[in-house]
Amino acid sequence: SACGDQPLIANGDVTATRSGKELKVQCVKLYKLDGPKTVGCVKGEWTLLPVCKPPCKVEGERIHSGQSDEYLQDGDEKRYYCGFLKKITVRCLDGTPSY
Repeated sequence: SACGDQPLIANGDVTATRSGKELKVQCVKLYKLDGPKTVGCVKGEWTLLPVCKPPCKVEGERIHSGQSDEYLQDGDEKRYYCGFLKKITVRCLDGTPSY
């Protein structure tokens, strides 16, 4: 195509549509797409490329003894209950959990 080789997107898979004028982007498991799902070729340049944001590893032991580790996608938050009436909310931002 006029745009040359398909762009590489870290932690993402890029596939061409039938026409070859657009690319579909899908992130690998647990990574979250930030930006457009499709990329077009305009005047010899690929349009804005999305990024695949990493998940956060929530360390279960930091929340409650015996809690197993878990992963959250970027931008997600989850409330955990640890002990009697105690709760903690964990947010995931750019691969880093905030407890």
